[in-house]
Amino acid sequence: MRTPPPEDTVPEFNIILFGLAGCGKSSFLCSALSALCSSLQMNVTTIGGQSDHVTDRYLRYRLSTYCPGARVNLWDVWGLDVDNFNNDSFKRFLTGNVPDNYNMVEALNTNILDMPDIRASTPAEREIHAVLMFMPLGYLELPEELQAQFRRNVEIAMRQGMGLNCTAPNTHLPCY
Repeated sequence: MRTPPPEDTVPEFNIILFGLAGCGKSSFLCSALSALCSSLQMNVTTIGGQSDHVTDRYLRYRLSTYCPGARVNLWDVWGLDVDNFNNDSFKRFLTGNVPDNYNMVEALNTNILDMPDIRASTPAEREIHAVLMFMPLGYLELPEELQAQFRRNVEIAMRQGMGLNCTAPNTHLPCY
């Protein structure tokens, strides 16, 4: 994980939740936000519990909304599958070039690098400082193509200097 940015340069530390579709990213987000609140935060985001996409927008969740003074944002992105994150698009998320509330469905029909809102964005406040990876317990049973795609995106994050923390939902075993 990178060192949090100085307050006078970037006001908030950004963490992206990344992993395969249906792996628990949005569920983790609801749990994290509920832990910071005095009540359960079930309506914050849609939770799927399935292998298909439920998250369809790239959204920033400011922890300061739930815990005043927190300088952390959690960014929820839809899950990796064979149809997305095939090119350099993950790097665009990491470098902050994808705006909040970005429609992920449009990205399938258009080259993310050609979209005008991507080229015109100001990335400094959205630059990602850490990646929290989610993968299923049966990762090695996934099709090789999907495993390779996951590894490629991990390598992209590592080349960007990201610290990677990984979780396998529904287990207390470390994930490497």
